[in-house]
This record gives sequence, structure tokens and C-alpha cells, in this order.
Amino acid sequence: MRVWWICAILLICCGTPLWADVAGFVKARQSLKALPVGGISYLQQNVEVYRGKVVELTATVKGISQIGEAQVVVLQSADGASVCPRVSQPLQEQLGARLRVLLRVGEDNLVGLSSVDLLQAVHEADIAQWELQQRQKQEVSKQPPQRASRPLASRFNTPVRTSQGTVITFEQWHSAVYDAYARAISRFNPRLKPQQVEVITNSILAFSWYYRVDPRLVVAMVLAESGFRPDAVSRAGAMGLGQLMPGTARGLGVSNPFDPVQNLAGAIRLLHGHLNTYSRGRAYREGTVSWNDIILAMAAYNAGSGAVRKYGGVPPYRETQTYVRRVIALYKQLCGMK
Repeated sequence: MRVWWICAILLICCGTPLWADVAGFVKARQSLKALPVGGISYLQQNVEVYRGKVVELTATVKGISQIGEAQVVVLQSADGASVCPRVSQPLQEQLGARLRVLLRVGEDNLVGLSSVDLLQAVHEADIAQWELQQRQKQEVSKQPPQRASRPLASRFNTPVRTSQGTVITFEQWHSAVYDAYARAISRFNPRLKPQQVEVITNSILAFSWYYRVDPRLVVAMVLAESGFRPDAVSRAGAMGLGQLMPGTARGLGVSNPFDPVQNLAGAIRLLHGHLNTYSRGRAYREGTVSWNDIILAMAAYNAGSGAVRKYGGVPPYRETQTYVRRVIALYKQLCGMK
């Protein structure tokens, strides 16, 4: 009720840009050590974890209110939850604008989010474009020297030969399989909105094609990891669809693990690396792997490649062994195998 009461006081609709540019926003989130969160609903449910800290999330401007000398902006995230942070300087932004924001959660928040300050904001499209460029630069820098000049998009433009001998392009393959994957993902998590299903489906198909990973294996892995919940957080601190640990996410260039595109890009890249290691390069050269390669790759994804190396196979951890069995069972089911 508080959100709608504030909205009713005053709605200001104008088109002047925000005060923070991309460079300033990136510098601020680094200096403030902002913690990415999947949405306002998750933040509300876990406020005790974030008291006194700065968080980063994506939200839409629903209203701007003036209460005495203080200005309050109404923000709503994709999960439908809203928060009303105070702003430190006048914010004039068009209603419906999608922003990436830095919020400081007050120490006095006992239940809910009654004390929140908006520190920095930038248009989501601008920061997302910057982050995409950074990931592309990282990918180029990690390519072997003889391939460094090859455009990243070239793999999407190069037709491949299927196991049946048919030559197919990414566009043809995407058109043929998209609906089936979208329906499956919707069933796995009925709470996903259509736009979220579209983003997740397109990301899985695109990054699977790019890294030459069977998308059915990716679906099985994500289902086992997070149940296709973009805001999932484990007790150990793993985040997002692919349950990336903070250190792993940073190493993969993932600045916001709760962003489905970033998370899946990192998770599929990590899975590809494990598959390529245990197949001795076949996963990259030929796009083919054995069942043992998959088992070891999934064990490494869960417990780390060091544990797999230490034990010469799947580590004797109950969690890891259960995880590997679950992923393999789901993968076989998705492949129509018994």
C-alpha cells in the first residue's frame, strides 16, 4: 500500500537524461563494492543479508514523488515488486524508463525495505551494451593467436553439418527448435514471464551454438542448478540460473550473475571449457564428447576441476555424485533415451 500511496502524491514525466554516465556508474559500483541482486522481491526477502550494503539491480521507473524537501522514486523490478528509495539529488526521468541502479540498504531495515537510498543510476540499455563490449573484448583476448582476428559473429554465420549429414545455419536451426525449448523452459518454471522465457531460450540456443555444446545438456544443467530461477541463491552463495559462485562469475567476466544473458554466457562457457578439457579438445574441434567426458565435466562444474583431478574422477562427495546423476538423467530424458 505504501508504494501506491507515494505514487498517488505526484508523478513527474519528463525526458532529461540521468546524472550518471556509464563510466561513472561502473566506477561507482566498483568503489562501493555493489552486490548484484536478481530483483526487489529477492532483496525484500533477504534484507537482513544486505543491511548497510550497496546492491545493484535493474528496475523500471514507475513514479517520482516529492515529500516535503525529499524526493522519492518508485522503482519496480521484473518480478513485480517495488521499492521507493530516496534520491540524493533531483532525478528527472521518463516514466517507464528501464534503469540499472545502485541502492544503499539502510541499517535500520528490520522488515522489508523502508530505508533505501538511490546512489547512482544509468539506462539499462547503455550499461548492458558496455558490458557486452567488455565480454567481447575478453573473448577476443583469449582466442589463440591464429584466430584472434576472427570476428565473434563468424561462428553464427558458418553452417554446420548435423549428425544426419544435413548442412544447417544457426538461423535455420534456431527457427526449428526455438518453440520446443521455450515451451519446456516455461514448464520447468511456470512463474517466468514470456519476456524472461524468450531471453533465456535465446541465450541458451545462441551460446550453446557458439560454444558447440548440446543445448539439451545446458537445459538439464540449469534445471538441476536453479530450476530456471534467475534469482536463485544457494546457501554457499552461488547465484543465478547457472549458480555461479562470486569468484567464478568475476573470472568469467560476469558482472551481474542475476542477469540471465550474462549468467548463461558464463555458465555455458565454463561448461564448454570442462567438456573440452576432458574430451582433449574434441568438444571444440568436432563438437563431439563421450558420456565419460560429460560425467567428468558435470562433476567439475559442481565440485571444481581440482577435485576431479585429485580423485581421478567424480569426487566422493554425496552432493556432487547426486548432482551428476541428476543432470545425466535429465539429459537422457531430454534426448529421449532411457
